[in-house]
Amino acid sequence: MQIWYNTSKLSNMSDHHPLVVDIKPRHDSTSPQREGRDPIETLYSKEDLKNSNSLSHWELFKKKKERNNEEEVPDTHAKPEDNPNPFSPRKRTVLYINIAIGLGCLLVVWYVATVLLPRATITVHAQQTIKSLTSAATASTAVHEIDTQNQTIPAKVFTLTRTLTKEYTTTKETSTQKARGSITIYNNYSTSPQRLIATTRFLSLDGKLFRLDTGITVPGAKLVGGKLVPNFIDAHVTADQPGASFNIAPTTFTIPGFKGSARYEGFYGKSTQTMSGGSEGNIQAVNANDIQHAKTDIINSVQTVLNTELTEKSKGYIFLNGATDYTLTDSSADHALGDAVSSFKFTGTVELRALGFKEDDVKTLAQNLLLQEASSLESVDMTLSYGTLRINDARTLAAFSYEAKDMLRTPIDTKALTHAILGKNTDEIKQLLSTDTAIESLKISLWPFWVTSVPKNSAKVSVAID
Repeated sequence: MQIWYNTSKLSNMSDHHPLVVDIKPRHDSTSPQREGRDPIETLYSKEDLKNSNSLSHWELFKKKKERNNEEEVPDTHAKPEDNPNPFSPRKRTVLYINIAIGLGCLLVVWYVATVLLPRATITVHAQQTIKSLTSAATASTAVHEIDTQNQTIPAKVFTLTRTLTKEYTTTKETSTQKARGSITIYNNYSTSPQRLIATTRFLSLDGKLFRLDTGITVPGAKLVGGKLVPNFIDAHVTADQPGASFNIAPTTFTIPGFKGSARYEGFYGKSTQTMSGGSEGNIQAVNANDIQHAKTDIINSVQTVLNTELTEKSKGYIFLNGATDYTLTDSSADHALGDAVSSFKFTGTVELRALGFKEDDVKTLAQNLLLQEASSLESVDMTLSYGTLRINDARTLAAFSYEAKDMLRTPIDTKALTHAILGKNTDEIKQLLSTDTAIESLKISLWPFWVTSVPKNSAKVSVAID
């Protein structure tokens, strides 16, 4: 669309005559006019024309159009059929959908609030009574099941071992120890045996005197090819005097008692190891007290480890005082008694042997006795205390006394109770259970806060016996 006007006429027009401009489609023979369309006539005011030099033609047209819209007054005499229908089929469909969604939401809320969410917890405190029993029982490894009539329960022996080596300092003390050792005594005198009594003297080449610890008989020499072959026997000897000077190296010994006779040359002794243990004065040496201390310390040192291991391997068992024993089954030291050393290493193997039984078996034994007088009750909780234990040396049989205190109550069928209270409110439940002598009190918890009765679905109800 194009707007055509004469600019020369616009500038010469009087202020009192509005200009009429025809706005119509420009066409020629090649562009025919569209049918059914009238030309657009627009009146421009004098003010618009005065400003025409500063406004484009299109802006003049838009300004006039806006002013006409502001002055337009709605037609109050329009016929009803000229207004759009507020309840058209499309709007009615949307309305119905919204109503359906709203009802659906209300239904979901109702279902969640009345079916899914409601919960009920009923805590019942049953009538209880306490009964006591004092009795004696026997635990035996020869029994494999509880014997109520004979008051006997099964027992089990646990055996564990542990070996430990530790170093100990020897005791410093005044010592007058005599050297000790062994020698081989030869008979090169005759084919007849020779008896030597205890304390027989043997003299070393350097003049150190030793004596036989016990009496011996030296076997007779052998005659081989007409020649005498000496025979011999080993024996233990001790120095005649204390002191380290008797800790002599291997040497040859004569028998001073035979001096002056042919036997002096025919009987003699030889040592193959150094004599040891001889000491005199304030020295450190291994003594009996050191060894005993080492034995006791080894046992005490492994007890904690053995007890921990016993606990891990005896789940469910108990061990009364006196049921566990620790024995040093093997031991050795790297130095002998009397060795003049500042320290020594001691190795000991300790065996733990314990007789245990299951406390649940004692409870079962006691409950069997208690329920003989109250068979209609059930045990809720039992406490036990034990008396003195008597046990055999092999730790396979033990006798003990015990005291049992058992809390008893009348059994309550929770399943039947649950079905009985379904759908009932708190007042109805209290009235229903008020005549039940097995129930002392009860607590009713309903959730959420708006719920006033127990759900009818048993899965939503929990009954606990306290």
